Amino acid sequence: MENSGATNLTDPLRQQESLRQVIESISSELELRPLLTRIIRHACELLDVENGTIGLLDPDRQVIRTEAAHRMPPDEIGAEMPSGVGVFGHVYLHQQPTIFGRYADSGSLTYPDLQDYTVLGVPISWRGKLIGVFGLGSPPPRRFDSHDVEVLSLFAKHAAIAIENARRYEREQRQTSRLARIARIGHMLTADLTIDQLLETAITAIHKLLGYPNVAIPLLDPEDPDMLRLRFYGGSCGQPRNREYRFSTRLGIMGAAVRERKAQLVNDVHADPRYIPTPGVTGIVAELALPIRLGSRVYGVLNVESDQRFAEEDRVGLQALADLLAVAIENARLFTNTQRALGEMQFLYETSRRISTAMDRDQVITAYLEQVGAHQRYACSIAGFERPERADEAELWVQGSWDWEEGVTLNERRLPPLSGSLAAALNAGQTVTIADVAADPRLAMASWNLQRQQRALALVPLMAHGQCIGMLLLSHPQTQAWRDDDLRPYQATAVQLATALHSRDQYLMLNERSQQVAAL
Repeated sequence: MENSGATNLTDPLRQQESLRQVIESISSELELRPLLTRIIRHACELLDVENGTIGLLDPDRQVIRTEAAHRMPPDEIGAEMPSGVGVFGHVYLHQQPTIFGRYADSGSLTYPDLQDYTVLGVPISWRGKLIGVFGLGSPPPRRFDSHDVEVLSLFAKHAAIAIENARRYEREQRQTSRLARIARIGHMLTADLTIDQLLETAITAIHKLLGYPNVAIPLLDPEDPDMLRLRFYGGSCGQPRNREYRFSTRLGIMGAAVRERKAQLVNDVHADPRYIPTPGVTGIVAELALPIRLGSRVYGVLNVESDQRFAEEDRVGLQALADLLAVAIENARLFTNTQRALGEMQFLYETSRRISTAMDRDQVITAYLEQVGAHQRYACSIAGFERPERADEAELWVQGSWDWEEGVTLNERRLPPLSGSLAAALNAGQTVTIADVAADPRLAMASWNLQRQQRALALVPLMAHGQCIGMLLLSHPQTQAWRDDDLRPYQATAVQLATALHSRDQYLMLNERSQQVAAL
């Protein structure tokens, strides 16, 4: 009797010592997958059972997924059980320990060879919420009882702490790695890049380093702030593609990001009426659109699509990249503008040098057409008024032209007087643009006799001492809306040309008067 009592007392003490050692063992492991493997092995050893599994709750899909197993077939890892199905499902449904005398009674007989095993399921909870389930099994004559439930439930509390610590460590490791990749992308964006190079670099880096399937960065059209221009996009479909699409900011999830000036995170795109599918792309579940903004100014949208739901860390990380992109785009535009300004200064200097060294009017016209006209995209003619006091009454003569076929030609070709509205605009120093001359009633095109049926026309006044002495006549064979960038080279050099022509005319007039005085 005394020996029997000592044995009964020794077993709980031995089990408590084993439990203490097991808890110490699992507390030292921070990697989640090795930790789960160690936990389920110790659980089986603690209760002296044949095999076991441990599953974790997937809250998005509402299933218990097997993450580790002991003495079970390899295909058990990854198996999923919904609420109410199998041992895991019963524990998930009732949130309490469950014992099945026979595995066959659990409602999910995955392995028929184990149908007579007794099965125990115990919930693993953290702060009152289920995070996983133990599932242990053993062949007859072993049967589980309340003591087994008590021991495994106690172990489950410590296992929950270890699992939560491992998850926290995993999140921190993932976040550290993610921040390092974001910092790497940010470093790439600080290079001296053009906007096109910047967008290509950003799309490739976000796809490859952060793993998002599809990435697009549309920018607002500077000439139409209600329109987004998407030139570069890429991801799983290959390298960034250069093909322009235009769409209104009033449409889509990207449009909402611009209008509301805040991130749009949609984890079920098919339930959101704003979603616009990308042509040729399937399997998209979620879309995250973040405005690229600097202060109150919005430049465009950083848009990513995924076949998985986005988490808050996705939004935070990509918002940081969107902020970096805003600074990089502004720097790229400043760099481009600086380069353009330097180029324009060089262009103006060279134009001024060539014109100033020309000896007479024909040489001035030739130098201008060779320096300016031949390096732009439009046919260019220089016309002057014979009596420049009033442009609507003076005769207008074309004195030199440049086009793609004949190059520079000096000719004398008379044009009819300008209409009152055109003359008034030119006299006021205003550039006149006509997108389609055939639809503009201010010009009698037959009498103007433009070569090769030019359709678009621009008149840039030549002003000298506040007076219009002529104009640059620019034309293009296709109808088009004239942009400031198209006209800037001509407008910037028109003053130089007008001054040079005026000074040559004044010199010629003074020379003639000197000869008249000498003759008298």
